[in-house]
Amino acid sequence: MSGQRKIVGWRAGAATVAVLTALVAVPGAAAATGTLYGYDVSWPQCSEAEGGYGLPMPPTDADFMIIGLTDGLAFTENPCLASQVEFARTRGIPAHGYAMATFPTAGQLTTYGSAGPFDSATRAGQLRNVGYAEATFALESLDAIGWHPPTIWIDVEPRTAQPWPTGTATAEAENRMVIEGLMRGLHDANLSYGLYSYTYGWTEITGGWSLPGVPVWATAGRLDDPEEARDRCTQPSFSGGEVHIAQWTDGTRDYNLTCGTYQFSPPPLRVFGADRYATSVAASRQAFPDGSEVAFVATGTDFADALASGPAAASAEGPVLLVRPDAVPATVTAELRRLDPVTVYVLGGTSAVSQAVEDVLAAKWDVVRISGADRYSTAVAVADRFWDSAPTVFLAVGSEFADALTGGSAAARGGAPVLLTGPDALPTATAAQLVALDPDRVVVLGGTSAISDGVVQAIGAAVPGAAIERVSGSDRYATSLEVVREFWPAGSDQAFIATGAAFPDALSAVPLAAVNDSPVLLSRPTCALPATTDALLHVGADLRLLMGGRTALATFVLDTPCPG
Repeated sequence: MSGQRKIVGWRAGAATVAVLTALVAVPGAAAATGTLYGYDVSWPQCSEAEGGYGLPMPPTDADFMIIGLTDGLAFTENPCLASQVEFARTRGIPAHGYAMATFPTAGQLTTYGSAGPFDSATRAGQLRNVGYAEATFALESLDAIGWHPPTIWIDVEPRTAQPWPTGTATAEAENRMVIEGLMRGLHDANLSYGLYSYTYGWTEITGGWSLPGVPVWATAGRLDDPEEARDRCTQPSFSGGEVHIAQWTDGTRDYNLTCGTYQFSPPPLRVFGADRYATSVAASRQAFPDGSEVAFVATGTDFADALASGPAAASAEGPVLLVRPDAVPATVTAELRRLDPVTVYVLGGTSAVSQAVEDVLAAKWDVVRISGADRYSTAVAVADRFWDSAPTVFLAVGSEFADALTGGSAAARGGAPVLLTGPDALPTATAAQLVALDPDRVVVLGGTSAISDGVVQAIGAAVPGAAIERVSGSDRYATSLEVVREFWPAGSDQAFIATGAAFPDALSAVPLAAVNDSPVLLSRPTCALPATTDALLHVGADLRLLMGGRTALATFVLDTPCPG
């Protein structure tokens, strides 16, 4: 890439510029094909007096630009960053930034390794702190010129000026630590990020690190035929991530094209892990970085006993972690150690979370099981433990998960419990708990196909002084829309989006959303229904976080309308 000081021979070949410009920047090409064509620039486009090569800037009809932030290595500044940003601004060209990941010198390790979010008492923590500092330095360069691009790409390549250590598993692991810290720094700044590299370089530096959830900007190197670069869009990427941009060079300019449906918009941030259990851990880490006095444990295979847990966990200021019925995943055990809770609440009976799992947990923590004869009684037991009374109570059908979870984020915001009912009959235990809580308001989630008018009448008989309000839409997605309209009338800075096709990710999202005073919205896995789009428009969130991996929600699900 033109942003690093390496093989000068890459700068040759200016004779092909006119041909490639004609192929790349044809007016109307993006509109006809959906592909956008752009350029990346950095210090080589600076004047010779500024320390660059004076290479040409992009043509004014470029669809996008990606601007390098450094002078070839981390902890350096592109000497003409301000003028390059101004070039894009004055011509109305959308722009991202890119920053170099660099293995630290001994001096940099001493300077930057001792401060940051990671344990500075260990070499691993110091290396991660250096990566975090690389991100911080780059962001300070942006602050200095008042530019805040939505996405920063992380350039990971071999370099001769300050080489990455290679050749051993230890070296590869340490290189990954630096990159991990850089990603964390960008994440903590609420920026989307992706990776720039190529297979040989990435493998040599990281050992072939698999990061399937991180978008990719893939380089094809020097090409005579730019259509060869398009192959990078469909070939497996160096890290397993989805390729959003493909790049090639003629030695003078670096050219780029977008892949698939990517339109240079920032990909939403994700809260995800390798599976539902790891995703619950990711949500816990983000919600409770400093630990928590309590943690809730529920089965990841069935929603029945866990539906009421989100608001209770939010009230008690702890996460909901998912386990298998007969085993605690290693990632969950590690997260419980990090959280260091005083009490672990196990939700549901032994058919949901076995006695063996409880015994494993009880060997390390004080464990309290909360359960009832069925899902309705378990929800009652949860409410009874954490609420003596409640001005508002939410009621959802217990045979489906969607309304209870989207309504759960609203209940958590209001400090209210969620109770469950059958679609056509109010369980005796639920009615008794309504009497005990003595609410002034009962919010019924879902339409009459979910909770019948007969159940509403039974609620009125149980708590005759309470106002009963139904919040519903034509389906789970439309109900999610009505929930945010009712309980976030002024919108929110953030929104968490989970698939409406399965329960685990939305369940894990409720305490995290509560910490951020944000709603949980539902979407189809691969496309957004009008109700989802309307909910996002109403919320107006600058930060949208997808719950789960790409199998749960496609990368650009929010930008892909459902057909029909």
